[in-house]
Amino acid sequence: MKRIIILVLMCLLMGSTTSWSETVHPESFTAAGTIAITDKLVIYQTNAWKTLTIEALDTYLGISTGSDTNYYLEITNNTSRTPTASKNQLYPEANIWKVNQNGAESSMCIGPTATQIDFSGTLTNTYLCTFATGGVISCNTNPASYEPDITFGTGVLTALGINIGSAGAPVLFNGNIGVSAGTSLALTGNLTGLVPPIVLTHASGVHDGSNDQAIMTDSGESFTTSSMVGMTVYNVTDVSSCTVTANDGTTITCTLAGGTDNNWDTNDVWQVGPGPSQSGSVFYVGLVSTIRHPATVGYAAGYMSTTTGIVTIEVASNMVLTYCTAAAVDAGDTIDSPATAGSMTWIHNQSATIGACHGQRNTWVDGGAS
Repeated sequence: MKRIIILVLMCLLMGSTTSWSETVHPESFTAAGTIAITDKLVIYQTNAWKTLTIEALDTYLGISTGSDTNYYLEITNNTSRTPTASKNQLYPEANIWKVNQNGAESSMCIGPTATQIDFSGTLTNTYLCTFATGGVISCNTNPASYEPDITFGTGVLTALGINIGSAGAPVLFNGNIGVSAGTSLALTGNLTGLVPPIVLTHASGVHDGSNDQAIMTDSGESFTTSSMVGMTVYNVTDVSSCTVTANDGTTITCTLAGGTDNNWDTNDVWQVGPGPSQSGSVFYVGLVSTIRHPATVGYAAGYMSTTTGIVTIEVASNMVLTYCTAAAVDAGDTIDSPATAGSMTWIHNQSATIGACHGQRNTWVDGGAS
């Protein structure tokens, strides 16, 4: 009776092509009624040593006794599968190979046939990662060294096709060069470049839009589109400010911060001034208005009036402008240009509270507290 039951079960499992043999394999037995796998699958009956053998496991599982081009492991696709906790598994889901690591599922990275893996887009990581052709991807795990030193002109970056920084291969930067807070950018040799000009009409005015607005509107203006991008706009009434991201003929856009409401209400006074990344620029002011000089240590900016009216330079309430006027001025006092086109001054911040004027043209005067 046992033999009949085993035979029926095997036929149901393996189909009509399954054969039943009289072969005895005692060397494969581990315990009565178990299944042993060596180079084949053997199912046997205990009392009569009857066995059912499934041949050619070596071919399907890639065991060394198989033949070339016939090594493979076939797993049926899962349309959807939830990873099992406390298990490590490999399986296809929606025709994508997945790895389950203790209940956390990840997709596997698979490259195109007969080629290396190509990255399309940006390879991102919390830390700095580097890789070489034919090599491995190496990611720095030291947070203190995210930004390694780069030396130009030494052949270190020859992978770019040229020895950048060497004769005949100048380094061109399209944008700003910056360093992390508390660090320095050290240069040897000559630093050459252009001083950016920022041409303005009014540098101050009044918001005449409705209350609680995110965008400043001054309908009487005629700004040049994008001319103020990168500058700082101040809501003098609200005591808030932000770096301009866009402007058109009558509006200035950015997200105010640091004030009471951090928005624009009707009759709020606005001013613009040099932005965080505009040190070293020259600002040409074409109409009577007030421009604000920032209080950043080491900041330098030039201001020229191109109008026959008075242009006023305002500073923070605790900042003193020195060597700008014939007499000393008080903290927070503005300085005014004469009503002469071409009047100019450079201001360099000796500290966050002291700005010194250099290379003035025409006589500037103390404008008093703003």
